[in-house]
Amino acid sequence: MHKSVLRVCRDILNGIVLSDTDYRVTGIIDFGDIQFSYYVFELAISMTYAMLLSGQPSTGGLVLAGYTVTRRLPDHEYRLLKTLISARLVQSLILGAYTLEQDPSNTYVSSTEKAKGWELLRKIRKSTPSPEGDDTDWKTIANEYLTRS
Repeated sequence: MHKSVLRVCRDILNGIVLSDTDYRVTGIIDFGDIQFSYYVFELAISMTYAMLLSGQPSTGGLVLAGYTVTRRLPDHEYRLLKTLISARLVQSLILGAYTLEQDPSNTYVSSTEKAKGWELLRKIRKSTPSPEGDDTDWKTIANEYLTRS
């Protein structure tokens, strides 16, 4: 019988060598706020932070491409992405500003603002696409990426 994942993690932390029949742990994910919810929320959060890192809304399409390789995104969930991403940005920006006001030494909480979160929010919420194309049409970006790959 195989050990539980928690026991294997404990054994690894204690330096116990695993036998060939035990599971090999290659990573540990901390689901600090694990809950029963919709997958689209996790996708929106992933897209938000990928776009913050790159500074480009079009990066969200690449995240969506990777996501849809393993799970189909229903149209009704796709239509929510812009709102969910915007909400995550606003939440991070407002809570970061509030927390920084309460504790000025906690500079981590302003990381979304430092990553130009307000600018990204404006790019995502613009009313008309640029002449070069809509960099928030993540479905088209994902499909183009997947057909080129």
